[in-house]
Amino acid sequence: MNYQLFVLRCAPSELAAMLSPRSPVSQPRFSSASSSAMLRCNGLNYINDVRLAGSKSHMSVDIGAIQPYSSQVSGVTSCFTLGPRCAEAMLARSAATPISMSFFCPALERSSSFSSLISEHLHHTRDLQVMGTGTANVRPFVYGLPSPSAVLEGLDISLIDTPGEEEGDNFELPGVITGSRLPSLRRVTLDGFWMPWSAPILGGLTHLHIQLHKPRRHALDAYLNASHEELFSVLKTLRALESLILINCLPSGHWADRNDEVLRLPRLEMLQLQGPSAACFGIAKRLRIRSRCQMQLRCTDDTDVAEILPFLSALTSGGADLSPWHTLLLTHDIDTGFRLQMWRLCNAPRTDDESEDEFELEPLDVDLAISSCSPGQSYGPLQRLCRVLPLETIRTIHVSIDTFGYNVPARDWIDMLWQCSETTRVWVRNRQAISFCEALSMTTDTHPRPLAELDLDVRMPGEPFLWNLETLKLSNVDLGMQGYMRGY
Repeated sequence: MNYQLFVLRCAPSELAAMLSPRSPVSQPRFSSASSSAMLRCNGLNYINDVRLAGSKSHMSVDIGAIQPYSSQVSGVTSCFTLGPRCAEAMLARSAATPISMSFFCPALERSSSFSSLISEHLHHTRDLQVMGTGTANVRPFVYGLPSPSAVLEGLDISLIDTPGEEEGDNFELPGVITGSRLPSLRRVTLDGFWMPWSAPILGGLTHLHIQLHKPRRHALDAYLNASHEELFSVLKTLRALESLILINCLPSGHWADRNDEVLRLPRLEMLQLQGPSAACFGIAKRLRIRSRCQMQLRCTDDTDVAEILPFLSALTSGGADLSPWHTLLLTHDIDTGFRLQMWRLCNAPRTDDESEDEFELEPLDVDLAISSCSPGQSYGPLQRLCRVLPLETIRTIHVSIDTFGYNVPARDWIDMLWQCSETTRVWVRNRQAISFCEALSMTTDTHPRPLAELDLDVRMPGEPFLWNLETLKLSNVDLGMQGYMRGY
């Protein structure tokens, strides 16, 4: 059973006046400090707090859900009547003031009352966020919404995917929402909901985020069998896009090469694509974007990176005025695929020699990420990617390659990382650390040789591998057994 919590911007005294002392629930006590006040409802032990900040031009109402400590808390009915009454009083006072509403869908029996309340004030809502768990709660509420108004700037509708209850279902947004172009709408985020690529509401967006649950059923024909031309024609009209995130909603099948299919998005700052490699690469390699754009491509099948290499080389080598590349992460697992991530100096994650979890770098602010979750694929794609990416300025490298059954030759390490002449810090995890250490004793010329075989009085044909290395950290490797087998 859920209870309602409201957050809005108004004076604490006004909110206190809205709460009737006739309620059987003990009277909440309020405290405020400075211009940004905090309202504490000490009388309701299952409500945490309400944060308030004064503003005459805009009001924000956050309708959330708080679970009580016990389902037998006294005053349950009073709490439910308190929520809608309080919200109605707040919204009534807003008049025509632009508002932002964030709504967590309650149980189905309470959905209609809140739906009517929100619908009544949708005409002056600037940002609307609707989220919840359970199809039976979220879908009827969304399908009961009226057409948004011309002042709407942001729309966020999310069905949180919870295992066990209609897992993987996705639903089409009703035409009353998607059927008109809204002049002020700039941001659309959908999770578990979808709309046709031809929907008029897509026009004029700066941020588009669509994420579908897997496995898909309702949206199967709509997106998987959509034509590539249909998707491209939509994206070509969205030249103002600053953020584009498409997850599990890309058309499948082979993407034919066409010289006239150029996608110019000059303002794009973030691109995230997840789906078949043909779709991820088919979109990316036709892009004309700035080098400062942060890009993540997550492929869900066997990946041939050859077709994307020219685009990646041009994208990552441009931008002379940008922060240099600083951190490189390479991972490969025979069961989960491969992953390459790169950070520029300005976004590089903090490193700590004492941290045990350092290898799990936070993906936030990653500037480039290419990955495949297809099991059984070799680490060959990592080699091909490293050959074309600008690794000359990389200072920190994290490597975890586990091949389960065979060793990575030392020459393959050199083939991947020979450009990293400025690297000072390396962390290698798993059993391939032994062959990596062997590579450190070799040169980077065309035919790498052990340093011990070279005449150091004669000009060296190639510099030593990772010559500037200062710190080497090894983890999760049995140096004793593997070192004995290698003759160390």
